Amino acid sequence: MHHLLYCIVPNNNNIQATVAQNMSLYDENLEVGPYVCECSCIGSVAAKYVHSTVIAPNIHYVGAATEAVNKWHSDVAKALKAHPMYDEPDPNCSICNGTGKTTSTWNSDGRWDWYQLGGRWTGVLTEGTDSVYKSEADPQNMEPCNQCDKGWKEETCPICKGTGFRLKWPTQWVPCERDILPIAVLLEYFDSKIHTPYALITPDGLWHDRDISDEDWMDYVKRILEENKDNMIVVVDYHS
Repeated sequence: MHHLLYCIVPNNNNIQATVAQNMSLYDENLEVGPYVCECSCIGSVAAKYVHSTVIAPNIHYVGAATEAVNKWHSDVAKALKAHPMYDEPDPNCSICNGTGKTTSTWNSDGRWDWYQLGGRWTGVLTEGTDSVYKSEADPQNMEPCNQCDKGWKEETCPICKGTGFRLKWPTQWVPCERDILPIAVLLEYFDSKIHTPYALITPDGLWHDRDISDEDWMDYVKRILEENKDNMIVVVDYHS
């Protein structure tokens, strides 16, 4: 999924380089030094048993009434926890040989597999101002429709609605100049109208996840911004 990230960086001439450096720490494809971790086989014996005895025979619950589906999920959870191999390694695992431990070089701090400054969130920092930027309405983000000449008559084309132009893919949208903004400026109009991010990166390089209630997260974001009012905020579109 694509998420909105606010990256807070010092106000200098190396803003984009600093964003790239801080983002690199959370690259899912980054290989790190070998470390011992739990093997993926843990709990797999119990999961296979529950799938064959509880899930598969009752697959008709999919699409059923909410109450029936909730009971099904509850039955699955209870069956898993009741199994003697719940949270235990597979003794026949070819990776860990039944120890439950293996070695990995995967970046356990990984959060993204792609990112772009602005992207589908370009202009988000204009919300709450008198000049809200809408990327979908920017002529620079339009291109000739490539569906009108594939059997559709232009006036009935479901893509361009007869205009002859379609919206470009978000990765091709032109960036809004307010995607990089002094935090002091943002705080002048920061309120509930501002789209809160899914995550934050602070100048110390730490990633802050949105793992609290919406109201508490809004307060947390505002506090972080106020603590960094002399810095810059950068809009990042990332995929995970």
